[in-house]
Amino acid sequence: MSTKNIARWDRIVRILVGIAMILVALSGAVDGILRVGLLLFAWVPLTTGALGWDPIYALLRIGSLRE
Repeated sequence: MSTKNIARWDRIVRILVGIAMILVALSGAVDGILRVGLLLFAWVPLTTGALGWDPIYALLRIGSLRE
């Protein structure tokens, strides 16, 4: 992990999406495989938002930061 490639606004959106995924799964609004999937994959936007680095952006050599 070298440098950050996610802008502040993008980080905030990712963290909010991760939190929303967890809240929807825990609220009982969905069940079954969708609930498990939301709980299982909520860490992705939370982690990339917290770190400010996205491995997919890095592989594609893109980012939301302006240089």
